[in-house]
Amino acid sequence: MRPFGPFLPANDFVRQKMRNTLEEVEINYRRGPITEEHGGSDGPRAGDSVLDAPVVRLPGKQTVALRELLPGTRWTLLLFSGRGGNVPELAETGRKIAARFPAALEVYTVAGGFPIDSSIGGAVLLDPMDRFHDTYGVQEACLY
Repeated sequence: MRPFGPFLPANDFVRQKMRNTLEEVEINYRRGPITEEHGGSDGPRAGDSVLDAPVVRLPGKQTVALRELLPGTRWTLLLFSGRGGNVPELAETGRKIAARFPAALEVYTVAGGFPIDSSIGGAVLLDPMDRFHDTYGVQEACLY
């Protein structure tokens, strides 16, 4: 924001609004054609911009920020296992959904807790300390 220096308004509200607009913080797709809100989470609403968090990408076990994985022009579906969910079954569901919409949708299974069989296959992200689940307010298995 420094390049605008003296041109920035003195009002904090206006400054914050300008910052959010420039950084695209407030962009969302809540009214998008495939977005549905069913509640059940204390995290962002369906269609909101993704909240970033570190995850471990399997099978290579690389720690990455979620935003590094997201394509710019495709929808993303996150399948959260919840605490103690059936990750292999959820990953299989994710593969089936991804196969139906290969050009439009990226699907990731977010597996909470430790340990997990890295041979599950598919796009699995490990959330060993449940930080990503906490960021999204997820307790039970759900789609996001």
